Amino acid sequence: MKKLLLVILFNCSVSVFAQSNLPYQLGEYSEFTISFGPIDVGYADLEIVEMRKIGTKNTFHIIGKGKTSIFFDWFFKVRDIYQTYIDTSTLLPLKFIRDINEGGYSINQKYEFFHNDSIVQTQDSVFKISLNTQDMLSALFYARTFNKSDLKQSNSFFVPIFMDNENYLLEILYLNNEILETKWGKVNCMVFKPKMQEGRVFEDGEQMKIWITDDFNHLLMKVETKIWAGTIKGVLTDYKFFHNDGIVQTQDSVFNIPLNTQDMLSALFYARTFNKSGLKQSNSFFVPIFMDNENYFLEILYLYNDLLETKWGTVNCMVFKPKMQEGRVFEDGEQMNIWITDDFNHLLMKVETKIWVGIIKAVLTDYKSVKTPLSIIKTVK
Repeated sequence: MKKLLLVILFNCSVSVFAQSNLPYQLGEYSEFTISFGPIDVGYADLEIVEMRKIGTKNTFHIIGKGKTSIFFDWFFKVRDIYQTYIDTSTLLPLKFIRDINEGGYSINQKYEFFHNDSIVQTQDSVFKISLNTQDMLSALFYARTFNKSDLKQSNSFFVPIFMDNENYLLEILYLNNEILETKWGKVNCMVFKPKMQEGRVFEDGEQMKIWITDDFNHLLMKVETKIWAGTIKGVLTDYKFFHNDGIVQTQDSVFNIPLNTQDMLSALFYARTFNKSGLKQSNSFFVPIFMDNENYFLEILYLYNDLLETKWGTVNCMVFKPKMQEGRVFEDGEQMNIWITDDFNHLLMKVETKIWVGIIKAVLTDYKSVKTPLSIIKTVK
């Protein structure tokens, strides 16, 4: 039971990863049922819950959970939670949290990775790590970026992993392709065999197989392992929010888009729907945008509140700083600020950006038909 919970939160193969056009996105969720023979003994799920800023780096915050069913809680109760924060530009983990309780045995671990220095810091010590080292959960998402064209049947690949204060190499053997019968229909899958060094999970790798969709998603569909008493299986039972769920059609082509993708103008009105109670100073939120036939994430950083003097009086505004990926609009986001009313309207009041010859400003000079009256702290006499 423990091994299968771990494999669903820890799986699969790797060769070469790409830093763009990822097979997963914010909001992706997958759910698994774990069975022993004909009996369902537990459940596991994976979700990319948010994009979070750690220092200057953008990360995917991913949570994996595993638990036994209510009946089997009486015999061996499992409640496992794994969290990883993956740098979106390097696909390397920056932070890992493991909080598990299995049959009364508990483990609480917190790792911080410093890849430029080749070290990881735990609660108690500092350890050297290898190039591209992953944690137990980030390894799955790192592995899903492999290039199928680099795979050859019966060839192995390796993923360096830091776990339980030690470095390990997870060996992955590509076996063959297989048509898997699922609740949604027949799915073409690649079949892999994982093996870990002696004494660790997956040590009996000859008895375990993993099925991954042979498509853009590279999604975990099934895990099967043999133990002395029979066979344990983990099977995908639900999923949502895949990278290729949405499309946009241009004059010349069709493109996949992430969940909630906006255009250049709709992004403003989408951003105005944010919940102020969820904002904290120096925190960012992200808006996916499709422009010039490419997908981008616009990062919006909340700086502070400012009392803005206007023709109608003094207005309390929130000040934001937008930043886009290198080479796009707002790439020099440090030089641009935006003022939005701190009321129900969230109305754009002012934009200010610095260029080499000075400062360009855009200031609201008129408005009408707003949903509620503008909140004016002090009116002009």
